Amino acid sequence: MAVRQPRDVVIATYLDADPFARYWPDQPSFIPLWALMAVCLEVEHPPGGVIMARWSDRASIDDVLGLVKAETRRVWPVVAHATAGQGTRWLRRFAKLGTAARTVVDGLVIADFRAERP
Repeated sequence: MAVRQPRDVVIATYLDADPFARYWPDQPSFIPLWALMAVCLEVEHPPGGVIMARWSDRASIDDVLGLVKAETRRVWPVVAHATAGQGTRWLRRFAKLGTAARTVVDGLVIADFRAERP
């Protein structure tokens, strides 16, 4: 991720939110949740930083990609804790958008967006 450039966007899935945030330099906040869950903290990134994807189903992927600005050059989805099917779903969605998506390292995908998107 050290090769990120202006107009690159990082998307972290809900399952990757906590481990990713602990190493991300932009100092996200960890907000306590009052729910009976294994991890009782929600990660909140500063505005303009990482976009959080709640789930990895088709509708959630479309929702989060809808938040990506038109001038975005590359998208870096962090899908380390996704199942094989969820990771494939992300790659298929990028292919439908006309991107050249590839797995950089296990759990990290990069998608190069064209200037005009469908």
